[in-house]
Amino acid sequence: MQSDLKDYMLSLLTKLISMDTVSGTGKSLADCYEYLKKEMENHSRVLTINGKDGTRNLLAKVEGQGPRVLVAAHYDVVPPGTGWSSQPFEARVEGDKVFGRGAADDKGGVAVAMALLRASKGRWNLSVALTGDEEIGGSNGLGAVMEKIGRAYDLALILDSFSREVHCGASGVVSGSIIVKGRGGHAGYPHLADNPLYKLPAIINSLKEFSQIREKKLSALKAPVGSPRDRVWGRFSPTVISAGDRTNVIPNEVIIKFDMRLLPEEDRDTAIDELRSFIGKLPDVELSEVKGGGNYYTDQNVPVVTTFAGHILNKLNEKECFGELGGDDGKYTAGAGIPTVGYGVIDSDSNIHGSNEFVRISTMLTVTENIMEALDKLKM
Repeated sequence: MQSDLKDYMLSLLTKLISMDTVSGTGKSLADCYEYLKKEMENHSRVLTINGKDGTRNLLAKVEGQGPRVLVAAHYDVVPPGTGWSSQPFEARVEGDKVFGRGAADDKGGVAVAMALLRASKGRWNLSVALTGDEEIGGSNGLGAVMEKIGRAYDLALILDSFSREVHCGASGVVSGSIIVKGRGGHAGYPHLADNPLYKLPAIINSLKEFSQIREKKLSALKAPVGSPRDRVWGRFSPTVISAGDRTNVIPNEVIIKFDMRLLPEEDRDTAIDELRSFIGKLPDVELSEVKGGGNYYTDQNVPVVTTFAGHILNKLNEKECFGELGGDDGKYTAGAGIPTVGYGVIDSDSNIHGSNEFVRISTMLTVTENIMEALDKLKM
């Protein structure tokens, strides 16, 4: 069985990597959609669900035994960038590794999803969603799928995830701008202006204080392996500073953009209110353009989660679920009220979004077999 499974997934993955499916602009997005649609039709009935921007997403359903499980993966990728040792849109196989843009994020996950669909044949009550815009937010991908089908499942599995962890939540992100006010003017007459750049050191020090406040917030979920803390923690990072565009003009304001990561179970609005309250105490500063969220938390004590995630955790010699430090499409399934877990083919060294991204064939096989066993457990 393993030899047949390996050949199938490797053939599928090689074909997928050869397609330029960069979100929104890739020249092979339509071809990839057509290829996956035909492949899915070999194993089930298939529904196309279009996003508002025309993104084409696929949903295949096979009726079988056990709870209703939705497996989700995405076929879009980030731009290849530079620094590759081979062509990013040509699969290069070296021993156990397959290199190429999207190999691990998330075309390896697509190959796993297709292998599950192929193996189902009434064995499980399974649906597979393959979406086309996860890398640019997912609202026209899995977001559109969930708008169409609603809360139709007992469990969702997000394959855009790591191989040594089972995630029961994700941090999501809140971003925005902090505006430091001043009074602009001619740089030859600085005494007539109030240069906001001089206020930056004190403001940055204050933001570091807020970052330290955030760091004291801890989740119930374990932090990923290699993290500086045992539990997922709150994070706040100033990331971009911009001011002015001419050397002889003192700007009116300085804009500091930030990235704030939530705890999976944290209330988004409360976190924003805490930031707004802190910023409100700083002179000549205001908060602007705050948006985002996308954090979610799945209770590990829900029976379907305990059974499914528990089996995989046992295989990984782990006792409890982890939390994702970033965000993923699970926000859409969790937002629809579906218990959501993440488990996939990304290894810690897969270099996703970087040059020479790769996935291990052995990891794909192990992940697929672990999921199959967990799905079988759900039927008992």
